[in-house]
Amino acid sequence: MIIYISGQMNGLTKEEYQRIFNEAQKKLEADGHKVFNPADDGWVEWLNYSYQKTYGLQLTSDYDNILLADLQFLLGLKHLHGDNFAIFMLSNWEQSDGATTEHSYAKAIGINIIYQDSNIERTGKN
Repeated sequence: MIIYISGQMNGLTKEEYQRIFNEAQKKLEADGHKVFNPADDGWVEWLNYSYQKTYGLQLTSDYDNILLADLQFLLGLKHLHGDNFAIFMLSNWEQSDGATTEHSYAKAIGINIIYQDSNIERTGKN
């Protein structure tokens, strides 16, 4: 399965949120999944490259533009991979405006959702 990790970053140090995201990534990859980790140092650069190639635009580094690009990325993965794509909600996701936005968006467009706390997978609109 293709999995995008979502969780709190703001309010944590870079070292804290990278540790949390990287631990989840290692576990998911060990279970055989392909994982997109937005806490990776190269994520914004990769997203910017992708955004330039797709839209011919340069992303600014402010929160709103990065969140918009993340949401567009989620939509693209949904179209490319359908039911073989899920968003993995870290246990701290409800503490994050960005992660709650990603969660709401995933539900609205029917992306499968896996919750770290329960390891339960739900189809997006449920």
